[in-house]
Amino acid sequence: MIFEYNNIRISISQTVIDGLNNFKQTGKKLEAGGVLMGSIFHDRIEILRISIPTPFDKSNRYGFVRDKRSAKIFIDYEFVNSKGKIIYLGEWHSHPEDYPTPSSQDIKMIREQYNENVFDEKFLLMLILGRKDIYLSIFDGKEIHQLVIL
Repeated sequence: MIFEYNNIRISISQTVIDGLNNFKQTGKKLEAGGVLMGSIFHDRIEILRISIPTPFDKSNRYGFVRDKRSAKIFIDYEFVNSKGKIIYLGEWHSHPEDYPTPSSQDIKMIREQYNENVFDEKFLLMLILGRKDIYLSIFDGKEIHQLVIL
């Protein structure tokens, strides 16, 4: 799956799509979420890995709070094992709707992540998994820009 923003192509690997599909909120499933990991090149970003929910996360039908310690272990593991080629790109979570849109809590979360954490890039991605579609946006520190599928 390929998205675009300001002539930057953002691709989601099939492995990530397959992994996300396990967490679609069908039936009475709870919200799920984690972090997005990948690589950045001159004019493209590749989402290559996602973390999966852990027993330390908090989840209900309409909310998900990721455990920071578990996420840090996953981020550090992927970074070290890729020799620094796979980095933290942002956050993902599911919504119990066909065509997801960010809630006010989602917007607050991505702003807090951007402002409270130290990372090399000047953006964060936010992916919301719906039952029929994926919402992907990029936060540049000021605005959230929804990405379009190519």
